[in-house]
Amino acid sequence: MDISFRAKHVFVRAGELIIGSKEAPYLHNGTITLYGEKDAKAVVYDNAIEAGNKLIANVNKIRMYGKQRSHTLVRLLRPALRGATEILIEKGMDLVPGDRIALLPTSYENTASDDVTVSTYDTATGSATFVTPLAFYHWGRKDST
Repeated sequence: MDISFRAKHVFVRAGELIIGSKEAPYLHNGTITLYGEKDAKAVVYDNAIEAGNKLIANVNKIRMYGKQRSHTLVRLLRPALRGATEILIEKGMDLVPGDRIALLPTSYENTASDDVTVSTYDTATGSATFVTPLAFYHWGRKDST
């Protein structure tokens, strides 16, 4: 069954947070949602560590095992323009509608990342579409520079 976990703070100190195992991965949907207001007070663990106001903190063990994927990192094969709803990535991946793709910054602006949900993916061409347009430009090329 699908599971969801809602919290303001998750602090794994002396215990463990384990979902699935190598031998029996968790194959359903698992969602951890952190709640809190942007301006809420930050959690302070000691005088040197201020952790923020919505967090998962771990000083012991967190392990999550899910479906094995064919790729975890892929190359953006051509530039993705701001406002685009389609990108070209590697062929033959096991992406399905609902999967998420993170496009990291490729400029001097370190916060220029996008996180999109896949609507369609063509395994023969590598074309992936999504509903939400990209907020930023992302450089891509078939060959490494």
